[in-house]
Amino acid sequence: MDFLRRLVAIIVMILSVIGFLLCAGGIFGAWAVNEPATQGIVTAMETADRFLGIAENTSGVATDTVGDVSARLADIEAAAANMTPEQQAALAARVLELIAPVQRVSSIALAMDTGLSSLNDTLVTVSRLPGIQVEPPSTQLVTVGDKLGQVGQRLDSLHATLSEASPDGDRVARITGETSAELTQIASQLQQLNANVAAARQASAAVQAQAPRVLDLTSMGLTILLALLAAGQVSLFVHAWEWFKD
Repeated sequence: MDFLRRLVAIIVMILSVIGFLLCAGGIFGAWAVNEPATQGIVTAMETADRFLGIAENTSGVATDTVGDVSARLADIEAAAANMTPEQQAALAARVLELIAPVQRVSSIALAMDTGLSSLNDTLVTVSRLPGIQVEPPSTQLVTVGDKLGQVGQRLDSLHATLSEASPDGDRVARITGETSAELTQIASQLQQLNANVAAARQASAAVQAQAPRVLDLTSMGLTILLALLAAGQVSLFVHAWEWFKD
């Protein structure tokens, strides 16, 4: 029995030493990782803030552009209802002027969607840290880009109609009104995007300020927990040593 007890005591002492070393290594690792992790998060948030700033400015310009096109289409709608042959060419030229800005905003929306989708993955990862929350901006920019692409095609068709010998003024007014209404909805979506991006920028700035404190508290919490576990391993070793001596 003495041999078995001493064998168990030796095994317990070995395991307690291993446990103590693991706890000590964990404490070292918690603080060794702290600074690079903090710097990595701060750098990521600084990059996110710069991109979100560009996105905010770009979405603002896109919103203004879409709103302007919608307003100009509303004017064309009013003129088309009582269109004279003399006005036809002028209206066709005015519609033609709207195609390029719509196509430009469509391309911008699709490009922003790609960039924000990649950024959102980073924000989701950062939000997994305790005490840190960054809500990724909901974009739906692919939908916006597709809708604007359809609006561009409709404007092409409208321009072709106005270039006909005797276009139907009522039909032109109806199509123009429907297109203007759709652009108003798109402008509303872009305004919501702008608000989401602005909120994400504020959250990003908050994370830059919070990250060092959160990671320090996390490291301190792990240190306390591992220190208690290490103390337990020391106590276990002492008891095993007593078993071995008895």
